Formats: sequence, C-alpha cells, structure tokens
Amino acid sequence: MIGASVLLWGLAAAPAFAEGSWNSSLNNAGPGFSSRWWTDNNYDANSTRTQFASCQGGTNANYLVQRVNLNLWRDNGVFPDHNHGVTTNYCNGTWASWGRMTSVGSYKWTVGDMYVNYYGAGDYAWISNGRVTVPSLSTQY
Repeated sequence: MIGASVLLWGLAAAPAFAEGSWNSSLNNAGPGFSSRWWTDNNYDANSTRTQFASCQGGTNANYLVQRVNLNLWRDNGVFPDHNHGVTTNYCNGTWASWGRMTSVGSYKWTVGDMYVNYYGAGDYAWISNGRVTVPSLSTQY
C-alpha cells in the first residue's frame, strides 16, 4: 500500500508538458501578420499559449510596444477560419493564453492591435497600424 501511495504522489507531482511547442521571433510585424500553422491533436488538457520575452517598436517606430493583442484561428477548410478569440501578450515573458483547444485541427495566431507608449509624450494608446519586433517568442499547445 505504501508503494502505491508513493507512485500516485510521484505522478501527481510530475510537471505537465504541452503536446507541442515552437520558438521563433518577429521582425517588423504588423496587424494581420500570421504565425506558422501547427496541429493540435488534443492529446492533453494543456492550454494554447504564447510568450513574448520582450517587444520593441518596428523599424523607425517612435513608440515602445507594451502589449500586443493576438487572435487565434483554426483552419476551417474551404470555409473562413474559425476565430477562437483574442488574448493580450504583455511583452514581459509571461504567458498569454487562449485556454484549452478541444477541437483537433491546425491553428495559427495573428498580430492585432498594439498598446504603445509614444517617445517623449508619455501617452499610451491602442493603435491598429503599429509594427512590432520580438527577439524571442514561444508557443505551446
């Protein structure tokens, strides 16, 4: 009986690993920019999430990017892709999550609006025409 309890405790303490993941970067990406496609076979119960280590304004930008909205899409064959919602990435190494995807399929995220701080003005605003550079990002599913 003791052996069974130790085994169960060991399984409960084991970390949960995502079905898959990939790493990349963005260079001067604007709204509508698409990530690569990946396939989620729903082998686990983990969330689909993305992490930006940091964000910078795109080429010749006069602002600092503080947050980036990301839309998650599932391929829907000949029909328009299905939107699984938007999450906000805070550009600080934390994970932005859409939750668990229960539909098996091919997914991608796209860049949306950006929350920026204009140099010298101290003003923060959501803009829909910005550009962002992300030196290192991760996506898990």
